[in-house]
Amino acid sequence: MRTNASTNHEDEFSSPVMLRVSDADRQVMHEEAKSRMAMLPSSALPRTKHVEEYFSEAELSEKGMPRRIRRALSRLRNGHLDALAITGLPFDPASHLATATSMGALPPLGCFWLGMISRHLGHEFGYETEKQGALVHNVVPARMHAATQSNASSTVTLSLHTEIAFHSIRPDFVALYCVRSPVPAPATRVALIDEIIQGCPSWVIEILSQDRFSISPPDSFLISGVPDRRVTLTPLLGSAGRRTIRWHSSVRGLDPEAEAAAVKFREVASSLAYPVALTPGTLLVFANDRCLHGRDTFQASYNQADRWLLRTYILRDIMRISLGGLAVGGSPTPPIISARSA
Repeated sequence: MRTNASTNHEDEFSSPVMLRVSDADRQVMHEEAKSRMAMLPSSALPRTKHVEEYFSEAELSEKGMPRRIRRALSRLRNGHLDALAITGLPFDPASHLATATSMGALPPLGCFWLGMISRHLGHEFGYETEKQGALVHNVVPARMHAATQSNASSTVTLSLHTEIAFHSIRPDFVALYCVRSPVPAPATRVALIDEIIQGCPSWVIEILSQDRFSISPPDSFLISGVPDRRVTLTPLLGSAGRRTIRWHSSVRGLDPEAEAAAVKFREVASSLAYPVALTPGTLLVFANDRCLHGRDTFQASYNQADRWLLRTYILRDIMRISLGGLAVGGSPTPPIISARSA
């Protein structure tokens, strides 16, 4: 990834981009976050029910992000950028992490930065059958799911995929914030659909643009009891100027030619994926229909020192949920939608 210091320069971005927060900006951001969080009526350690409060306060924070980062987020929202990593964000001290873990609460700074990112891009939302409808997900390894294609895995490579690809309403953006990581950090891999298309033979792109494939819900949804039934889909959509992708390790071709195209697509995507090391204070956010993402294996200890990410799903327009005819609940808190196949 290309690295840029957090300054006010107006040079154009390429994608993916990594922006580094300067020491001066980090201090301003930390003080602003602490000031904003002190005004919240909830505990300094937010629980799930406090997420909306934290996100709304973060949305109002004018000093929360340097101008250069806000500009990059605007480019991401407007489709001029596909993936952005921000490094050097202030992160929660070890004492907060230990308390949050024991209380089942969220790290406050991590929650604040996710709120700022989410509200700049759109609105957070969740699925009833994905981590009980939480709007901020704790992503940690679990021994019983170590070898699954889920966010709780560790002993297997998490294959390149788009998030919630089987669903009729999918996140426009996915934000991942690193709370804690082993050393060295396992690479999160990001592949850009435009680069994958350029690397694929034309016959692969032609076939992937046809309704000749099927997909099933990811392991994280199956774990929650969603039926394992396959849905027919067209992986590549959109025009030549802006293609979009729906992809998962469970995608299968419905005929030999389509399966061959899927195999080739996976091969090319893997060869073009960028490694991104998520370390404490690093936030990765990407357009879900323009990127594939995955993760390398790592050694899990299944204790309070393991890798820990926070994840949020974001929609540009939250009204898509009601227009899609899905169940909406939890007023006045942000909508939680039920999982339904496409």
